[in-house]
Amino acid sequence: MKILGRRSEIINVGGEKVYPSEVEDVILQAGNVADVTVMGFPNPVMGMVVKAIILPMTTEDPSVQRARIKAHCNTLLEGFKVPMLIEISDHAHHSSRFKKIRAAL
Repeated sequence: MKILGRRSEIINVGGEKVYPSEVEDVILQAGNVADVTVMGFPNPVMGMVVKAIILPMTTEDPSVQRARIKAHCNTLLEGFKVPMLIEISDHAHHSSRFKKIRAAL
């Protein structure tokens, strides 16, 4: 048995389970990503979809970065794990205790 994350963090996309840490690892490999937080986002059809909040290393056109990250994810992840929403952020994604802040973002 391999535990990849807390049970409460698992994203249920149309009955499929998505572990945020798996998607975060892939996005971090995409380049120009200092940090990423992946979470579920409510969707009327699928129940939940994957949402990624990206903290870039350097300034990049947000639409270009979103397209590049989505294309990178499409090559390495199953379709239901690819983020439907990609938001660009300008602040850290960790609390003062260095834990990922998933719900408050």
